[in-house]
Amino acid sequence: MRSTIRSFHTLGLSSQANFFEVKVAYKKLVKVWHPDLYAKKRPRLISRAQERFKEINLAYYYLCELFKDSSSEDSINGFNKNGSDAYSSQKTNHRNTNKDAQGKKSSFEFSNGDRYVGDTLNGEMHGVGIYYFACGDLYHGYFVNGSREGIGIYTHSNGCQYQGEFFDGKPNGRGEYNYSNGDRYEGEFVEEEMSGNGTYYYSNGDQFIGSYKDGAPHGPGKYITGSGISFEGHWINGGLI
Repeated sequence: MRSTIRSFHTLGLSSQANFFEVKVAYKKLVKVWHPDLYAKKRPRLISRAQERFKEINLAYYYLCELFKDSSSEDSINGFNKNGSDAYSSQKTNHRNTNKDAQGKKSSFEFSNGDRYVGDTLNGEMHGVGIYYFACGDLYHGYFVNGSREGIGIYTHSNGCQYQGEFFDGKPNGRGEYNYSNGDRYEGEFVEEEMSGNGTYYYSNGDQFIGSYKDGAPHGPGKYITGSGISFEGHWINGGLI
């Protein structure tokens, strides 16, 4: 629920907005915050534009999931038509992401029981698609040359879910991880681990705001209890010193 409300808020909408309003708001915000608009005229603000642009795309993608039809194929088609163009221009520069070269949508199974439905290029997963793991996990998002790359949502069979940026098949960049026990982390990831700045929300109402490294608090931070008591300090490998 918090993710839903926050996504509507990111697009400047109330939680009662319909999908048409979401699409209209998204297109307007993209025209304002697209990083290409800041590269030459306002270079000092390009970092902010890039961050805002990612937030807008992640919120839109999440709401596309919320409003999607029951058909997986319809969901892919709808997102490709309404959302992929704007993000593809700001997608990672590490690999070629020429959307015009994409082939038709495909569906195929792997020898280990996994299954993919979505865009392909030269026989590889490339574009927007859904990957069904034999273990029960599911990924819905962007692929580049066969690897999860860009914005996506990974749902584990145990109920945990990550939504955010991927690179080389792993959560990397800014994202949100929701744990099955009710805990939630929002912030930066490096190769699947919480690394960088972020906030960890405990199911009991406590919060930790600060720096993380290799999945644990590491550096300056602030701990706030559910009752409002807070203290600041320095953490090393998860321990307060």
